[in-house]
Amino acid sequence: MDFEHELDSYVPKKTEYNFYFTYKIVHPWWDAVALGMEEAQRQYRDKGITITYEYMAPDNASAEDQEKRLIKAKQGNYDVIGVDVAFS
Repeated sequence: MDFEHELDSYVPKKTEYNFYFTYKIVHPWWDAVALGMEEAQRQYRDKGITITYEYMAPDNASAEDQEKRLIKAKQGNYDVIGVDVAFS
């Protein structure tokens, strides 16, 4: 299967974005998501848009750990905070 996508006609309102993502546990599926994010980052960079991001998870699922990460992220300068919720 050939899976090649390009950005559509959407025009971002800013030239720089800072994203923060936390997910519940390190897992190979998230590596595939990271590849998609890196490709989108490259495509936007080619259009003059800079996207930086933090993308992390603990080795073991922990709602407490994730809560701490989100509190810290709230204090940061992020345009987007994405969460894959960990339940305790």
